[in-house]
Amino acid sequence: MITRARLANFKCFGAVALPLGPLTLLSGANSVGKSTVLQSLLLLRQTQRRGNLVEGKRAVLNGDLVKLGGPYDTLREGAGSSPLEIELVWDHGTTSAWSFLPKRRSERLDAEEDLVLTACPAGDAWREHAPFKGCRFVSADRIGPCLSFPTSEIVVLDENDVGPRGEFYAHYLAEYGERPMPNPALSFPGADIGMEAPKAASSKLRHEVEAWLGLLAPGVRIEIAPQPGIDLIQLMFKFPGQTGLTEPRRPTHVGFGLSYVLPVLVAVLSTKPGDLVLIENPEAHLHPRAQRLIVELLTRAAASGTQVIVETHSDHVLNGARLAVRKGRIKGEDVTLHFFGKSRMSGEPELSTPKVQPTGALTDWPEGFFDEWDRALDDLLT
Repeated sequence: MITRARLANFKCFGAVALPLGPLTLLSGANSVGKSTVLQSLLLLRQTQRRGNLVEGKRAVLNGDLVKLGGPYDTLREGAGSSPLEIELVWDHGTTSAWSFLPKRRSERLDAEEDLVLTACPAGDAWREHAPFKGCRFVSADRIGPCLSFPTSEIVVLDENDVGPRGEFYAHYLAEYGERPMPNPALSFPGADIGMEAPKAASSKLRHEVEAWLGLLAPGVRIEIAPQPGIDLIQLMFKFPGQTGLTEPRRPTHVGFGLSYVLPVLVAVLSTKPGDLVLIENPEAHLHPRAQRLIVELLTRAAASGTQVIVETHSDHVLNGARLAVRKGRIKGEDVTLHFFGKSRMSGEPELSTPKVQPTGALTDWPEGFFDEWDRALDDLLT
């Protein structure tokens, strides 16, 4: 598990050090650095996957996980000759650091430039840790309702992943849906979370996905039909009706919420302790109660050994994490909150890190930290 990340001269950050916990929530205004934290890990991940995380080789700035542009889009403006640095501290106490500098591909003055690795950790023990092994990323730009879904032997079978847009989650369920879920601690708790919801029909991954999806649509069932001749997967939904389940319905007929949350459910429910999951806006297209309840899964994953880092704009997600602490689902010290703002004087990013107390209360409440409802209420009452 990563306990600390330090970034220097990476996009908007001159220098920042962030403690990371089993569950970390990144929040704040737009364009203040939240995504940049995730992108630093994804940059390392996709460069390592290409075999380029070696001194003298170029960083893979544009891949399937993240597209950063060119070296000077990635290196902080005004960095001069200072390198871009990413440093990770692991829970066993060791530190790994990487440094990058722009370099022309040839001696020609008009030659294109790369961002080249100029220093890296000695040895290769870091390769066994997140984000280099057992890492999944589900972006905010997820695949929506579709008539059919693509397949990928590389992503699903070789990398055991659902894709950065969740585009291969249907293929993943087709391949692994009948197998037991890797981490029994993530089994749907049924009425234990305050809903009259039955537990999963079995420990199979597909049944657990259906059970958690029932938080949005009680009793929903998923029907998967591979189309091998055209390398596509058809996925349909069935719902409880007056005389049993309805006929299969297309994702395009049931709204965005189910399709948008399914990649998150599949990605998290198929993890095992020691894995890392990065999620952007798990709340997208979910009603407020579902936003809070989906955090139940994220906190259970974090409490059982999967590191979960979430970028969110939802106070319901924050409150779901606080309630999980209050109910004893996860320890307060295992939840890390980071609120990103901007200095009014310099325009530089500023970071606040409130602590979660055992009661679910926060040690402090920075200005702008999920306080818009209070502001609106004040305006309504004046």
